Amino acid sequence: MAGLLSIYREHIKVEVALKMQYRVGTLLNMLQMAVEPIVYLVVWRTVAAAQGGEVGGFDNSELAAYYIIFTFMRQFVAATGLWLFEWRIREGQMSTLLLRPLHPIHADIAENISYKVFSSIALIPILIVMALVFEARFTAPWWAWLLFIPAACLGAAIRFIAQYALAMVGFWTTRLDAIWQMYSISQTFFGGTLAPLALLPVPLQVIASLLPFRWILAFPIELAMGRLATDEIIGGFIAQLLWIVGTTVVLIAGWRIAVKRYGAVGG
Repeated sequence: MAGLLSIYREHIKVEVALKMQYRVGTLLNMLQMAVEPIVYLVVWRTVAAAQGGEVGGFDNSELAAYYIIFTFMRQFVAATGLWLFEWRIREGQMSTLLLRPLHPIHADIAENISYKVFSSIALIPILIVMALVFEARFTAPWWAWLLFIPAACLGAAIRFIAQYALAMVGFWTTRLDAIWQMYSISQTFFGGTLAPLALLPVPLQVIASLLPFRWILAFPIELAMGRLATDEIIGGFIAQLLWIVGTTVVLIAGWRIAVKRYGAVGG
């Protein structure tokens, strides 16, 4: 365990050093990441204004708070994309990775952690400006914010493991664009991106509760806003843990099957 932690520490040092060379690029990326939530926020504030200042139990200040937390969560749960696996397999880079004594996932986890730490520094000032401009109001009790921390971490873990497991399909096909598009669209509708889930029709809310996207994004956001009852909070954490266990089993099984039939495309 000590050896693995040392490997993680060195990987993170290297990744942070690399990202320090692209500070302006990181800032621009964070600005770009904030554009989409701002668009959704303006749209829903317009709808709320047309309905007397409130929509689905959200007033303007609460909508602002929702999308500010969403902007942070969107960055915090960012994970290794399917395009990376597609490129590694198509270009033969996976052959080199498989020759190493350590599973490639460890380097990807270290890179992911360094990205979250580094990008958060650039994102925080943007979130502060958003809060001031849109007059966000955060009213959740202190304990809800404490619970938000493990909920956000578990959400990030679900997304990382789920996307890594889904990327195993790349061992059978070198084109994952269609799969990634379906995944992204599903997350937009059922993860609380397009709208807070409370604004969706009840059938769609039921579907969302059966998919991982709610537990990646919407659940931590709703928790930080203090909109969940005690039983909903407990149920949310249970759902997160179940998804982590389930996707981990799929990842392990998929990896073992995939590497047995792997054949490099390039090199």
